[in-house]
Amino acid sequence: MSEPLKLKQWVNNIKLQNKLVIIYVVTGLLPLIILFVFAYGQMCSILMDRDVRSMESALRQSVTTVDGQIEVYDNLSNYITFNETVSGILSYNYSNKYEMYSQIVTTFDPLVSSLKYFHNDINKVTIYINNGIKHDTTLAPLSEIENETFYNSAVNSTNINWYVDKDKKELISARKMSTLATAGITGIMYINVDYDSIMDIYAKGLIDNSGIIVTDGNGSIISKKAAFGGNADKFQWIHLSRINIECAVVAVEVFTPDIFYRRKIYFHLRRSCTNH
Repeated sequence: MSEPLKLKQWVNNIKLQNKLVIIYVVTGLLPLIILFVFAYGQMCSILMDRDVRSMESALRQSVTTVDGQIEVYDNLSNYITFNETVSGILSYNYSNKYEMYSQIVTTFDPLVSSLKYFHNDINKVTIYINNGIKHDTTLAPLSEIENETFYNSAVNSTNINWYVDKDKKELISARKMSTLATAGITGIMYINVDYDSIMDIYAKGLIDNSGIIVTDGNGSIISKKAAFGGNADKFQWIHLSRINIECAVVAVEVFTPDIFYRRKIYFHLRRSCTNH
């Protein structure tokens, strides 16, 4: 007996009551189930879009805040770099060491140290020069940083460059001091900013079960924060190596473990810090 005939015979053998139940399910209950699944998916989408817009707004504000902070540190770097008093003390031809250290202790040191006193996020401000002078944390020989990864680019550029080391949790501004170069002295203006105080700004807009990745222009991760709570094992970070823009970007992955609705969303915002 062919399959169509078997199916017809099976249908004919079904009791009328059961046939009515099947018809009711097919014509009534099944459309309701489909409608419910569709409505549930739409509701999840609306709620997710609302949370995404909220996070995007918070992230844009965070990036603006960080950019403002970076601009403050850049202005401080310019202030010391082009300060005639600083360059004059470091380039002056002293008759003896006592005269030199007197100028460093009474004038130079308070001027450079004041940056830390008025800005708690600054860990260290140092001018490295090639004449071997060392005083506290404000003045040091250039040899102390010759093996640092940022040295070669910093010593050859008078522009302000920012360097990030995720493992050491360091956020550094370094540049060659043009005012000392004119006097035949190689000097690097160095500012070390608290890494966590800057990177934590990005995480303020996170909602539950979301994370944020900050990458440099080459796509290397320089920071990542998460609000996964006890569900961390359900989520997976993704390396955003495809990102390649001028400076750092902010990327956010939003996850929902619901079987009906799962999304990953990326925000690419304007620059905040660079890694050369």
